[in-house]
Amino acid sequence: MTVPCTQVEIGALRDDIAPALMRSPLSLEETVQRYVRPHLREVAINLCQQPVAEYLNRFDFRRCVPSFQEFSARRGFAYGYSAARWTGSQ
Repeated sequence: MTVPCTQVEIGALRDDIAPALMRSPLSLEETVQRYVRPHLREVAINLCQQPVAEYLNRFDFRRCVPSFQEFSARRGFAYGYSAARWTGSQ
């Protein structure tokens, strides 16, 4: 199974930032400069300052997320069930 590039990049950012959590706080820019790999510094700053959708759009994220129909089919849910039918109330 191939790991999507979003997971690889987020994993690298997580690994880079983890040591900073045990240190005295710095500004975002100082933290990124000190702890994040050079090729991910701009990505890290943008991820903190912009909506997460901007980050995910770089990866055609919608293609990676199954539709509700696909998700429910994989989980054995019948598409179209309402909350009332699940709880037994009408």
